[in-house]
Amino acid sequence: MSVALLIAIIPPKKVVKNIEKLRSYITKKLRKNIYGSHEPHVTLFVNSFPNFSNVEKQVVNVVKHYKPFYAKIEGIHTFVDDPIFKSHNIVYKVERTPELVKLQKNIIKRLNPLRTDDQVK
Repeated sequence: MSVALLIAIIPPKKVVKNIEKLRSYITKKLRKNIYGSHEPHVTLFVNSFPNFSNVEKQVVNVVKHYKPFYAKIEGIHTFVDDPIFKSHNIVYKVERTPELVKLQKNIIKRLNPLRTDDQVK
């Protein structure tokens, strides 16, 4: 049995509140919640793994080498064909800064060997 995990960064409270306002507006207009109950986040990696503890150890080993950094919101973007929610989602697009790219690549490099084939299926 495997565990599906989302590795993400939670944005500052002010950004989370703005995202929640946007989600609420869209939900009212559509009369349907297309966002589920996921907390606003910046996705770094999503996959399935045989257990949580090995993933946690690897993520902690990566992030301890990083200091907090700024990321800029470039604007609103449509995430087309979200495989989880089976819909198009309106999201904030985050600038791909060198720090963010490096962090994401390091996490993927550490976690790829641990993942299972369940996500592919």
